[in-house]
Amino acid sequence: MPRPSLTIVLPTRERHDTLRWALETCVSQDYDRLEIIVSDNASRDQTREVVEAVGDPRVRYLNTGRPMSMTENWEFALAHATHDYVGYLGDDDGLMPGAAGDLSEILAGGEAALRWPVHAYYWPSYVDPSLANCLSMRFRQPYGTVPRRSAEVLPEVAAFRAHAHQLPSLYWGVVKRSLLDSVRQRSGGAFFHSVIPDIYSGIVVAGSVDTYLSTDRIYSLSGSSGHSTGASQVTGAGNDAEDSPAQRFEAENSIPFHPALRMTAALPVLVGEPLLQAHDRFASVPEVDISALLDAVLRDRDYLLNPRVRDSVHATLRQIAVQHGLGEHLEHELARERRGATARMGLAAADLILRGNPIVPCGEGVTNIYEATLLADRLRTRSAASAAVATFRGRAEKLRRAGSAHRSRTAVD
Repeated sequence: MPRPSLTIVLPTRERHDTLRWALETCVSQDYDRLEIIVSDNASRDQTREVVEAVGDPRVRYLNTGRPMSMTENWEFALAHATHDYVGYLGDDDGLMPGAAGDLSEILAGGEAALRWPVHAYYWPSYVDPSLANCLSMRFRQPYGTVPRRSAEVLPEVAAFRAHAHQLPSLYWGVVKRSLLDSVRQRSGGAFFHSVIPDIYSGIVVAGSVDTYLSTDRIYSLSGSSGHSTGASQVTGAGNDAEDSPAQRFEAENSIPFHPALRMTAALPVLVGEPLLQAHDRFASVPEVDISALLDAVLRDRDYLLNPRVRDSVHATLRQIAVQHGLGEHLEHELARERRGATARMGLAAADLILRGNPIVPCGEGVTNIYEATLLADRLRTRSAASAAVATFRGRAEKLRRAGSAHRSRTAVD
């Protein structure tokens, strides 16, 4: 059976500085049956020049012709994909070395989708200086895949007992294009129906197949730069500025946030919104327990360790809770949180150490996502003592900063 062809989509808008290196990770792939689509969302910078300078026949440049929302750009690009399997990269993300060839071998049997873990590179421009130019990754990543049953994983995600990264998203995986076309036909001619297209795709794909493949080996590296919308939303850094990624994202949304929720800097809400949108369209997607969502926010370690967003998150949670008749429940949980703030902070910090990916400072030899993928590829094949020491020091410094910020905020309050 011939090895399948792959389409890698890079939606972008006025980020030619990071796009250049994201593209480098793609054109470095030693695989001919690869299509690389750059979907330029009406950029006014040097995006087109950066793409044309690559000079690789596998690269296709598209321009939307007018500014679009993120979801509209993802939809526009998907309509132009022509190969057997499709995956998406952010314009500050990167494909791992050899990823395209490995994926073609894994998917030679025609499986519906494959997902892999989310590991990250924090660009030097990242909003948190303590994480700038660091990798977040596991060292040992064996080859091999296992089947996952959607009927087991999807309800756990909908109940907020499992992370959405367990789902077969286009953003941390690849999906058969024929399946994407089928979903598009069943949902009114468009595939994406959420302002969170990456998580939405994982939910809808899982709701459309009995099984998909899962691996512990990464094939892309998620980049977080000063441009990153997700980092701006969840950390709250710079969100008050009119030109922040989060503010721009919300201003340009073409799909209303689901009326059962409101946008806020909390990951469970950003998972709940696409779950609700998908449930409205597909009977195979479970209902969302709003009470469980509220509780999940109050357990979320990013929220617990980030006093910058706490007041705004509380205000939004109160609005959601009142809307669903859960105001008394939320106030009870908030009171518990205040009484046990120190213990919850400690548990969140412990969870970060025990279950979070180790943080590895990259050093002067790494300044972009391309160089980060090369370093990550070396680290995942060996467990160097020096890397372990750097990991411990980097994580300890992050926790020290988080604890200091919490104490300062407590003193002010």
